[in-house]
Amino acid sequence: MSGMEMYERLCTSCHGVSGKGNGLMAPLLKVDVPDLTRIAHRHRGEFPADYVRRTIDGRFERPAHGLPYMPVWGWKLYDGPAPHDAEETARVDSMIERLVAYLRSIQEQ
Repeated sequence: MSGMEMYERLCTSCHGVSGKGNGLMAPLLKVDVPDLTRIAHRHRGEFPADYVRRTIDGRFERPAHGLPYMPVWGWKLYDGPAPHDAEETARVDSMIERLVAYLRSIQEQ
């Protein structure tokens, strides 16, 4: 599955087809849904791939307070028999990497 196909399947309900944060579910959420086409703009013109990867994945983030507002896609995509199955971890990492590449490709100047 391509990064664009994953985006369409996993992200459009909240972030919208164009990534502007205007998906059908966005008005129902208690937080503002970020515009994904402006990630680089919010980070001084640099696309923070590692930050985006960690945000999408969510398996390794341990916030001190509060709950994550976004699904922990790393676990939702994971389908291995053991929590640290190397082959399954690599498959999920590859999927997340394709999604990060897609998000990089939709950045506005």
